[in-house]
Amino acid sequence: MRVDIKALSDSELQEQGFNNTSGGMHGFGLYTDDVLSAVCITTEIPDSLNKEVRLEKLFVCEEERHYGVARKLLNHTLRTMRACGYKYAVATPDSEDAVRFLVRFGFEKAEGKSALYKIEL
Repeated sequence: MRVDIKALSDSELQEQGFNNTSGGMHGFGLYTDDVLSAVCITTEIPDSLNKEVRLEKLFVCEEERHYGVARKLLNHTLRTMRACGYKYAVATPDSEDAVRFLVRFGFEKAEGKSALYKIEL
C-alpha cells in the first residue's frame, strides 16, 4: 500500500465544499494507492496579530480510521503551516472525540474561549 500526502488543487478544495479558494487557504490530501482517503484544510485568520491559521476540516474516510491517518495528515499540515510562517493553529472541535484527538495532539483550550483550542507551531 502506497501513501502520499499532496496539496489539494482549487478544484479538489471545491469538491470538499470550499468555493472561495483565494489566498490563505491550504488543503492537503492523504492518498492511499492514489485514492483520496483523508483531507485537512486550513484558512488564514485575516488580520491576526499572531499569524494564525484555523483548522477548518479534518476528515478521514471510515475505512481508513484508526490507522494513524489523521495524525499523519495533521502533523504534515501543521509542519507546512509552520514553514509558511504561521505561529499558531486554532480549531473549534465539533465533538468530544475531536476534542480528545486535538488534546492528545497537543492542542490546548484557549483562555477565555469556551470552544477554541490552540497549538503553537
